[in-house]
Amino acid sequence: MSKLEDRIEKSFIENGISYEKQKPIIITDYPWKTNRSRSSPKVDFYLPENNLYIEIKGFMTMEAMSKMSFLARQCCNYYIFQGTEYEWNPFIENDTPIKSKEFKGTLSNSKQLELNISEQINEICTNTRDYFDNISSKTLLRLQDFIRKKIDQYEKWNGVWY
Repeated sequence: MSKLEDRIEKSFIENGISYEKQKPIIITDYPWKTNRSRSSPKVDFYLPENNLYIEIKGFMTMEAMSKMSFLARQCCNYYIFQGTEYEWNPFIENDTPIKSKEFKGTLSNSKQLELNISEQINEICTNTRDYFDNISSKTLLRLQDFIRKKIDQYEKWNGVWY
């Protein structure tokens, strides 16, 4: 388990949130399934009281983003917890009055990342099942925003995106 997963687990314990680790998502077919696949894809944490599947993600590869996008579109409450990319914006579609735009350009990358991690922990630990009933769409908006930032970076450095 990563340090970030340890930190999130500690937050669950401190907030009295029940959870399960390495919980399979109930899904029988998915694009990366092979003949050797013995079980459904698993997420890092599942919160049964909120019916929330949480994937803790470090560096975002194209394969990981594709899988997470697919899973967020299935019939479950799926949350991407991003812990290493400071460009990830957990304030999109979030009820927190603080918006990351206030901080853009004023915080170092490491402080922006810490703010993002703290915000995601707060979001998970303080909201109710009603809030998480449409978390998958919020997760997809955040993922789309992150990908758009990476494409913008590519275009800035290399010209037109193919």
